[in-house]
Parts: sequence; C-alpha cells; structure tokens
Amino acid sequence: DRDTEAAGRLEFEYLLRLNDGVYHALAQLSERMALLNAEADLRSQVIAQVVMELNAAAADEIRTLIREDKMDEARKIDENKYQRIVDLDAIFRDVMKEEQEAEKKRQDAHMQSEERNGEGTMGSNGDSAGESSILSVPPAPGA
Repeated sequence: DRDTEAAGRLEFEYLLRLNDGVYHALAQLSERMALLNAEADLRSQVIAQVVMELNAAAADEIRTLIREDKMDEARKIDENKYQRIVDLDAIFRDVMKEEQEAEKKRQDAHMQSEERNGEGTMGSNGDSAGESSILSVPPAPGA
C-alpha cells in the first residue's frame, strides 16, 4: 500500500515537473517568437523606408532629366542604379503626369494673370469691345 502511494507521489511529482518544464519551454518559445516578430517588423520598416527613399531619388532624377529636355535619358536609367527595387517605368509615368499637370497650372495661372492685366488696361486705353475680343485669349476647353 505504501509502495503504491509512494509510486503515485513520485509519478505526480514527475508529471508536475514535466508540466513545469513544458510551460517553461513554451514561455521561452513565446518570448523568442515575440522577438522575431519585432525584428521582422523593424526589417519591414527599414525596407519600406529604403524603397521610399529610392523611389524619391529616382523621381528626382527623372524630373531633373525631363526638365532638362533629356527625355530619352530619363526613360533609359539603369535599373541597377536603384538596386532593381523601384519600378522606373511607373515612376517615369507618374513624374510625367505631375510635370504635365504643373505645366497646365502654370499656363492657366499665366492666362488668368494676362486676363486680369488685360481687363485693367483695356478700359483705361479706350479699346473698343471688338478689338479687346481679338486680343484676348479664349479660355481653355472645360475651363
């Protein structure tokens, strides 16, 4: 009877220690996983930052070349220069679109400025209505 009781206690203690060991191992594994997740998040952030900086650098280079009327050079930038990470074609299209929109805004602002200047001077010069309509620039379609 005592032997079975002692064997039962030993088995219980063994199982208790085994359970503690398993929980300890799981806790360590959970800590390692949390560290690995944090490390992966940091790496992802660094990669994202690098990609953003490469995209910005490529866009600046393309924009500069476009403004210098070097369109062919802007289209033929070596992908290795930007680690083959950025999509130079997409950046080229985006920069071209931005530059066209900026040029359109400059033209619109220039036209509006001329219209304002023209309205202010026409009355003081005594121009007739027929002459002012010939000299004025018609508004852009859709404006």
